[in-house]
Amino acid sequence: MNTSKFSIHAEDGIRFFGETTASVSHEIKNCLAIMNESAGLLQDLVMLSRKGKPLDPERIDRIAGQISGQIKRADAIVKNMNSFAHSTDVPEKSTDMGEILSLAMTLAQRSAANQGVSIRFAPPQEKIIAVTHPFFLMYAIRRCLDFSIKTIGPEKVVEVMMQAGEGNIEIVFRRIENPDDQNLKISFCEKLESMLEKLGGHLLFHDLPKGISLVLNRTHQK
Repeated sequence: MNTSKFSIHAEDGIRFFGETTASVSHEIKNCLAIMNESAGLLQDLVMLSRKGKPLDPERIDRIAGQISGQIKRADAIVKNMNSFAHSTDVPEKSTDMGEILSLAMTLAQRSAANQGVSIRFAPPQEKIIAVTHPFFLMYAIRRCLDFSIKTIGPEKVVEVMMQAGEGNIEIVFRRIENPDDQNLKISFCEKLESMLEKLGGHLLFHDLPKGISLVLNRTHQK
């Protein structure tokens, strides 16, 4: 084993886990901030009521609805984070590939939005099951998305889809431009090299329509 490659791979994997956790924690903080603001409004209404001003049931109901909505939002965020954390549990397992791709796209939404980019994700119409390492797969998906964002066209939209053949599963990232900086492309390929070996996959670069594909061998044995 090339220990330098392993070290770089491990370091980037830890960075990916940290980036994702930090992004999720920011989203949870936003939920808490909105709930705290709503709780403050309720306290103001109680204070006014004690001074003799009648309570407004519709306003109270509206504020309660806002709090309930943020609780549901935070619950969904935590569930996604829990699924992401448990993706490291076992080396390989039978995996719903569409669910993994959907989770990876959901976790990447905030980062993409902060860069002014929209993700258009079309989930597969049927379940696609394969034996893989969920965390490594999400890492590879995220790095492909990051590369797509760096080389995106003027529309600032990345289209992502998954399709399956008899032997392969292909995750396609469209609406990107060929980078002028070939070093960016080389660096991207080098970072994914050892990970793709683990996943039994490879990259394809398309000219028409412009994009990249992450191709995984369904019969790959570690």
